[in-house]
Amino acid sequence: MREELFLANLSPDAFVSAVHREGTINTDMGPLKVSGALFDSSALSASYIAKSFFDSNRAQLEPYARPVRGFVKLAAKESVVAISHSLLLNVTFVDGSGKNHSAKVEFFVLPESNNIMVVGLPAIVMHFGTLFMDMLNGAMREYTGEPLHNLTNVTDDLRQPWSRPPDIEAPEDSATEHPCIFTNVLNFLEITPEEARKEYFDQLETHL
Repeated sequence: MREELFLANLSPDAFVSAVHREGTINTDMGPLKVSGALFDSSALSASYIAKSFFDSNRAQLEPYARPVRGFVKLAAKESVVAISHSLLLNVTFVDGSGKNHSAKVEFFVLPESNNIMVVGLPAIVMHFGTLFMDMLNGAMREYTGEPLHNLTNVTDDLRQPWSRPPDIEAPEDSATEHPCIFTNVLNFLEITPEEARKEYFDQLETHL
């Protein structure tokens, strides 16, 4: 690890703004707010809206629904789910400079989704390309360059923690005898056979 880096990885949540945007569905009954739409360039064939959101706002959205028959494969769960309805909706998103981006997009009602709305690649390319680039550019301006935790350019506020290299072993540790219930036995493992033999015979008379 480079010495000048600290907490080298940013949380993925830091880049949520690059692909999520609040939006509005324009209905005959008035605007319906979408708290977070995912602009997903990996949704290669269509855009989607969560069934739970559709059910919660059925009074406003029902006039734009039509029955369909199809299937979609969920990449995250590696499963295939049936699609029974789609909604042709006029949606509006606002870019970083306050400019509105509106388009009429067909959203397939997805039975299981963690996102209220998914704007797929076809809609991004045909209707929201400028908005999508603005979202990415905003994230790039915020996070490109030296990370906030890069200490390379910090000089005045850094101080060495030790006036001299720290001791390998603390003095109190070296002065403290290590507790052991068979020190004498271990002593024979640390000396030569000749020293062990001499010590044995020197102590022999004291033990008789």
